[in-house]
Amino acid sequence: MRNEKGRRPVVQMSKTATVNEYYFWLCDLVNANGSDPSYNELMKALYNKTFYWSVPNDDNRAAEGRDLRERFCEETGLVYVHDYFDFHCSMLELIIALAYRCESTMADQGENMSMQHWFWKMLSNIELLDCTDEYFYNMGVPDYVDSILNRIIDRTYHRTGKGGLFPLKHPKKDQRKVELWYQMSLYLVENYYTEDVVV
Repeated sequence: MRNEKGRRPVVQMSKTATVNEYYFWLCDLVNANGSDPSYNELMKALYNKTFYWSVPNDDNRAAEGRDLRERFCEETGLVYVHDYFDFHCSMLELIIALAYRCESTMADQGENMSMQHWFWKMLSNIELLDCTDEYFYNMGVPDYVDSILNRIIDRTYHRTGKGGLFPLKHPKKDQRKVELWYQMSLYLVENYYTEDVVV
């Protein structure tokens, strides 16, 4: 419903309702609502896992993840209430924000470069695509997912980035010490650019 000027009326909902709507909005962004196979439990695990940064400038990636909350309120016409949300960025927000960065960077590199593509590509890189609802509560799967997310947060993956969001074949630096922005840039250059690009 819109008012006489065509603007969406601003609505304030309860904290629980707003946070639930936000979560489903995030899942919609990456086509996870009603997907086949279903990834409801994995999405919940990503949303409930807090991202902590330890390398300088990764706080900027966390900030971009939190910025999705304001975008959600702008698009849905809900009042943005800061206290409704956890101060920290979730892993789901982080990966979506990184996926938007990939989309923006690769906009001129051909088809199938959407944010959704990059989101699922990152989940593939960290070997979570097998964690569908059908298998999620098999023995050890929730613990496996949590260990993968801890590995990213704690940067205990391989120096090449293998085991992280942006694995490289020929890194010049230990990727565990490189901020996510440059990990992403190097990954895109190595895998998708045909010409040498200085990053």
